[in-house]
Amino acid sequence: FSSIKMGYYVHPAKIRQDHQEWHHEVSCCGVKLAHDNHGRVGHVLVTIAFVISRVFCAAVAVMGFGVKVVIVAEHMMHTQYNFWLSWAQLIVLLNSCIGIVILEEELQD
Repeated sequence: FSSIKMGYYVHPAKIRQDHQEWHHEVSCCGVKLAHDNHGRVGHVLVTIAFVISRVFCAAVAVMGFGVKVVIVAEHMMHTQYNFWLSWAQLIVLLNSCIGIVILEEELQD
């Protein structure tokens, strides 16, 4: 599990797609909240829940990225850590970040 991968859920193309899916699928006690019978209240509740979930995902992704950057920088700056292990951690961080960038290309297809 990589907290940086939570950035996947806050990508603009993914947000639009997921928001539409939430309006069609989210239900409470077997009743679809955003169904026409519930009017604007259902749409507002689904939208509020969606925004809260995406803010949480963004916060986790940013915090995870920050922690990993600090750890990798610490290991790269101090000579007491194994040189090869420090570079391996840097490569793992880059791989996590590239995973988010590749996602953009995949969503465009």
